[in-house]
Amino acid sequence: MKNFFRQQTGGVTVEFVLLVPILFMLLVMIMDFGSYLLKKQGLSSTTRGIITVVSSTPNFAINQPAL
Repeated sequence: MKNFFRQQTGGVTVEFVLLVPILFMLLVMIMDFGSYLLKKQGLSSTTRGIITVVSSTPNFAINQPAL
């Protein structure tokens, strides 16, 4: 039994099996955060464009039908 615990042949495999899920979760979190930032930037750009059009249109709110 002492010889069994002294063997170090499977150490790399055990470390690999323990680290792969953690690294995969980090990769997924990075991709998810990047997607969030991309959507936020698109929404901000769209909002800025709409505000520019509305502010440059004279009398935009006058005579608009109420919804």
